[in-house]
Amino acid sequence: MKNSEGIIEANALLGHNYALRKDYEKSLFYYNESLKIADKLGKKTIKVPSLIGKGNVLYYKDNLSEASILFEEAIAITEKFNSGDHSTKAGLYNNTGNIYLTQADYNKAIENYKKGFQLYFELNDKFNMSLLSFNIGDAYLGLNQYDSSLKFCNINLFLAKELNNIEEVKYAYKGLTNLYEQKGEYDSAYKYFQLYIKYRDSLIDKEYNIKVDELVNQYQDEKQLKDLDVANEKVRQATIIQEQSQSIIRLLIFGAIVLFLILTVFFLLYRRSQKANLLIREQSKLISQKNQSIDKALFQKDILLKEVHHRVKNNLQIIASLLNLQTMKIENEVAKKAIEDSKSRVQAIALMHKSLYQDEHLNKVDLKSYINDLITNQSALSISEKNAVNFITDVEELMVSIDDAVPLGLIVSELISNTIKHAFDDTITNPEVNILLGKTESKIRLRYSDNGRGVQADFDIYKIESLGFEIITALTDQIQGEISIITHKPFSIEIRF
Repeated sequence: MKNSEGIIEANALLGHNYALRKDYEKSLFYYNESLKIADKLGKKTIKVPSLIGKGNVLYYKDNLSEASILFEEAIAITEKFNSGDHSTKAGLYNNTGNIYLTQADYNKAIENYKKGFQLYFELNDKFNMSLLSFNIGDAYLGLNQYDSSLKFCNINLFLAKELNNIEEVKYAYKGLTNLYEQKGEYDSAYKYFQLYIKYRDSLIDKEYNIKVDELVNQYQDEKQLKDLDVANEKVRQATIIQEQSQSIIRLLIFGAIVLFLILTVFFLLYRRSQKANLLIREQSKLISQKNQSIDKALFQKDILLKEVHHRVKNNLQIIASLLNLQTMKIENEVAKKAIEDSKSRVQAIALMHKSLYQDEHLNKVDLKSYINDLITNQSALSISEKNAVNFITDVEELMVSIDDAVPLGLIVSELISNTIKHAFDDTITNPEVNILLGKTESKIRLRYSDNGRGVQADFDIYKIESLGFEIITALTDQIQGEISIITHKPFSIEIRF
């Protein structure tokens, strides 16, 4: 009996291993063998792991109906013979709920998800409670039951923040974005989508920093090995020289040596010195080859970083193009303007990544080139206007970090966009924008002005209800800057950071 149970477990283990390799046919073969033996023994509890494993494989192969039958059989066995195993039962309810969700049978999906959630609650397993609350919210969204969906989305977000799990927080904001988008509340959907992007980017940055740290550690390890080889070579050469000196001293102490022997000794020493020089040349050649390998690795790292910035720029341009296509299908002018603003912001970030991969500095941005590219891009927005805007710039040659360049670029982009939309009317015959950017003392100063109709005398940039100015103030706070309104009519603003 024990041997048969061992064979069942071995077949189940083989089925699991082949499933990990995505060799599903072999995986199903071993799971079926395990189930056949278990049925012959008449022991139902030992079937549960194989039922779960086979059900997962069938789920991966989109055979949902058969997978559902296997999961429900496993649930029935566990409920009858091992009801105290809450963890296994909760996982089964979750898997069964996933199948019903895929089949759009949202009511059955919610029923199974809630059973699993209750079991995880009893186990105080907050991570799996967070996962299931996301699934339940998704199922309620399929039924258009927005209040219930919002309840479980908020539970998902609360648990994710309590666990301090960035990945789960990201998915919670994704769920809220989908909810409000389906409800048609696009302002809320956009707010949560921004939070989703923030946490998604933080995860990408985290993975990127890990890769960079790995490259740095690899470089340091190689450098340490090279330094160790050089040190060992120096010790070896010093030992050889020390031995040679001791030999000479011994020969001098013994004194009266025949001239022939002295010449012979010097000849031998000369030959040894030649071999030592040959060895030194070989070691020098080896060290040179190692240095070339390290330089090649650093060059490849630079190429990789440039490729990353290039791909990010291309992806952002694709997003901008998609937003542009979306505007063609939207008749609501407010929605169209919001999407056009978003496209402008995406393009501003894309230009920064373009500057990074085109410049030799991979972690610094040339502000003059970047601002000029931004202005060129924004100038296109004024071409269709009655009078094209004339941009006058005075930008110093400055290199700043990515963390400062992105907010600064978005600030300039928002200011130009606001000017083009609101500052000029038919009374302004020669619309003009002045941008001054340079370094004063220990800070960078941005002064922006136009000759438009200006703003009210009681204008307060921190209180006005405008998304553009809210973005400007938030980005200024991000770079620890200060905003000053220089004049109201015409409008002139200065930011120092």
